[in-house]
Amino acid sequence: MCSMLANEVELSERPWQTVENCLSNVREGINELRSMQKSVQRFTRKQLEEETLQGNLSVVFDDYSEQMSHSCYAALVRARLPLRLPDAVRRITERLADDPATLADMQTEVLLRHPELSAESARTRVATALEELIDLLERVLPMADEIDRRTADFTRRSLARFRYLQDVTGERRTELKAFFETANRLLGGRRLQRVNATLPELPDLLLPAVKLPAGLDSLYSPPTRRPPLEQDAFDDEVSDNDRESGLHDMQRTIRETLSVARANNFIQSLPGGKGVRIESHQLDLTTTHSPADLIALLLHAEAPDARYRLDVQRVSDESTPPPTDALHEIRVERFAIIKK
Repeated sequence: MCSMLANEVELSERPWQTVENCLSNVREGINELRSMQKSVQRFTRKQLEEETLQGNLSVVFDDYSEQMSHSCYAALVRARLPLRLPDAVRRITERLADDPATLADMQTEVLLRHPELSAESARTRVATALEELIDLLERVLPMADEIDRRTADFTRRSLARFRYLQDVTGERRTELKAFFETANRLLGGRRLQRVNATLPELPDLLLPAVKLPAGLDSLYSPPTRRPPLEQDAFDDEVSDNDRESGLHDMQRTIRETLSVARANNFIQSLPGGKGVRIESHQLDLTTTHSPADLIALLLHAEAPDARYRLDVQRVSDESTPPPTDALHEIRVERFAIIKK
């Protein structure tokens, strides 16, 4: 509607023709909006008259969708009226009604078409046309909002109608139909939520049948209590086989825990690169490392995957004890680590 109001060339060269065209377009648009309102009402009545679920689905997804949703209502949404109409009204006021030069041009055009009119009458006709155009444009948004409300109400009624027909076309059709007919007769024109405290006497909704949908298996079965079993007592005495088995388990656990990967990680965390020599007394087992890391280091010194080698200063006389270092309350034979 009135997209020409945004065309500055048209407003400058043919202002009166632009106003006349806008008036014609707005009148046609308002008539279309009225037609849309009546169409929504007509579809609502048609849906209520349909007594089958198939007929209601046809009204909603065939007639209404084709004639309203995909054509008229979609065009109404694409028009972006809430954004464009206020700007159109503003341009009429600022660009036409408050511009003396434009008013004079429109007055001259009216006098050329109607020579019998006086200058004052021509000016009045121009002002009346502008006021009518503004009034018509301001009526568009309320009508569009009303169409939105009726469309939403139609959708809500459609869903409720579908649910109703799904119930009344089943086994309990007669019972449910009588219930709702009585409710409509006694509560006509009122909402249930407003008369909830003073509901009239309505028919009872009786169960058509009592049965187990899933059979006896759906019933709850209490758990079966089992008799307590006696625990076999352990022998208090430990045999040599038990000791040997425990020793093997401990050895296996140590091997799995103190791996060569742990030793390599220990070496990697030490400062220096390849070929660096680190004495045993320089190791720190109090903060960054633990005695287990040292054990892994000594245990896998000869492993092929070890990223280091150990240099131990052995004494020639076995009766002479080798020098030792105290590392976190652990005394070890003095050695040196050389990174590979």
